[in-house]
Amino acid sequence: MQNKSPLHDAIRNVTFHGGFWGGLVERNRAATLPHVMHKCVDEGHVLNLDIAAGKSDAPYRGGADLDSNLHKVIEGAALVLASNPDKVLDATIDQWITKLAAVQEPDGYLQSYISSQTPDERYKDLHRSHELYCMGHMIEAAVEHFYATGKRAFLDVAVRAADHMDATFGYGKSEKTSGHQEVELAIVKLFEATGQKKYLDLSRYFVDIRGDRGLVHRDYSGKPIIDGDRTPGRNRPPEYRQDHKPAVEQRQAVGHAVRAGYFYAAMTDLAMHCDSQPHAQAVAAIWDDIVNRKLYITGGVGTHQYRDEGFGDPYLLPNDSAYCETCGGIALLLFSHRMGLLTGEARYADLIEIILNNNMLACTDLAGVNFFYRNPLASDGSRKRNDWCHPACCPTNIIRIVPQLARLAYAQRGDSIFVDQFVNSTASVKLDAGTVRITQQSNYPWDGKITLTLDTDSPMEFSLHIRIPSWTRGRPVTSDLYVTHHDERDQPTVTVNGRAVDPVPLEKGYCVIRRVWQKGDRVVVDLPMPVKRVRAHENVESCRGQIALMRGPMVYCFEEADNPEPAGVVLTPDTTLNAVHRADLLGGVTVIRDAAQSTTAIPYFAWNNRRQGKMTVWVPDNL
Repeated sequence: MQNKSPLHDAIRNVTFHGGFWGGLVERNRAATLPHVMHKCVDEGHVLNLDIAAGKSDAPYRGGADLDSNLHKVIEGAALVLASNPDKVLDATIDQWITKLAAVQEPDGYLQSYISSQTPDERYKDLHRSHELYCMGHMIEAAVEHFYATGKRAFLDVAVRAADHMDATFGYGKSEKTSGHQEVELAIVKLFEATGQKKYLDLSRYFVDIRGDRGLVHRDYSGKPIIDGDRTPGRNRPPEYRQDHKPAVEQRQAVGHAVRAGYFYAAMTDLAMHCDSQPHAQAVAAIWDDIVNRKLYITGGVGTHQYRDEGFGDPYLLPNDSAYCETCGGIALLLFSHRMGLLTGEARYADLIEIILNNNMLACTDLAGVNFFYRNPLASDGSRKRNDWCHPACCPTNIIRIVPQLARLAYAQRGDSIFVDQFVNSTASVKLDAGTVRITQQSNYPWDGKITLTLDTDSPMEFSLHIRIPSWTRGRPVTSDLYVTHHDERDQPTVTVNGRAVDPVPLEKGYCVIRRVWQKGDRVVVDLPMPVKRVRAHENVESCRGQIALMRGPMVYCFEEADNPEPAGVVLTPDTTLNAVHRADLLGGVTVIRDAAQSTTAIPYFAWNNRRQGKMTVWVPDNL
């Protein structure tokens, strides 16, 4: 069996060596992964498998979604094993896989809760049962485990589950789909791994039946729902699960943000693999809707306006009640990554950078063992991270996303190599003409100078695409939802072997340099990082008359540990702001101080690490 996707090769062919994100990848491996694995045992997730397999008579703990936590942890562990062999971790994961296989029913169905607690309820409540959602995460984990280890046992479990779904669902079969999307993108990964087109066809069925005959539009009590009813509470209209109209007719982001992000990611997969323009047009419009009207400056999404962890009305972005669930940011990241691969445009990687360094990174404390579920942009002091979440989707999701930075940092299309994220690393990229090794070195994100050293076996002609972030052009993301003051003197510079590339040639947001490259060639990119005052679109009522601070890709906040009353901070137009690196603070961060040093702003991701207290991102700019 051949690996059909270059994305998976990146995990093995990219190595990190220190630096900001290299340290975070190591923290994920050494601290967060062991902690989350221990919690999965302690919370009964692993024992539930023995209960479902008839090997324990202990009471089942939890609900229908818990298998997905184990699946995500196994996926994360597999991604770690791909670049960090570990016999103990490998053996533990094999034990968990054996337990999962014992739960699988003869026809391929696999979910421990339904099998052990309500066996007569299989697929009877797809709104809430999470059956296809859990099997989707299981399939993703199995594919990654196969790529990392070459072992087939778990992949065989996934194939049996996918074959069971293929035999059960489809036109002329059971014409239903999942209440929580995930399986749609998972079986595309299985298609990539196996080459079996039936899995791609099944994904397309699950996507395209939405808004047609996917689910009966009823609330949780069984009463029919009128399309468009957005009553708060447990009454979930079809928009909640993006089932209000056919996928290719959707143009706006609606409903539960995690469901939505996974769904849009799968639609983008179909646009790529099926060369489907209707799907491509739909996801392009939906992504634009998010970044133009429904995105927080931190890359978070979801307002809880309809008590659904989902998208609210356009421009309605309250800061203190912001939901911004970590999983919602991750789902948007996965969607954006696929959009970048589909289009070759840097703006999608721009948003990924904002999500990574702000919304997603804020989930975990500096030790890597305490977590936020929600990531608001203001706090009255009542919020704090905990060593577990209920539900535990966010800690387990972090485990599998951090190692995927290898895939997010680089891409390759034909004889073009794309540098999308700036992380200290070495990447080995195979082109038709030979192998190129690129070594990145910088102090990013605290300093904007990035050095790329190329190593080729022989002189080779190819194009190097280096992302020039949109924040260097006065836009944190490529829309007018947030803008910063922009000084034309703060222009990025690029040199090749000491000679300036002038003007810097931009193509779809990338500096594109095509030449015959030789071993030892060096490219230096310098991205100026002045402190930027950010203003929101005038339609964002919650931010009128206020500013936020950014430096590079980092959003800043005012925390009570530095400012007795964060909400009382005022930054008038004549306030001078200076960036100062503090190696002794919060693991080493660059802070922003006013010239009188009466106020201090820290990177948003680092708040709530010293003590519980108040916090705000947006502050008035006038007395």
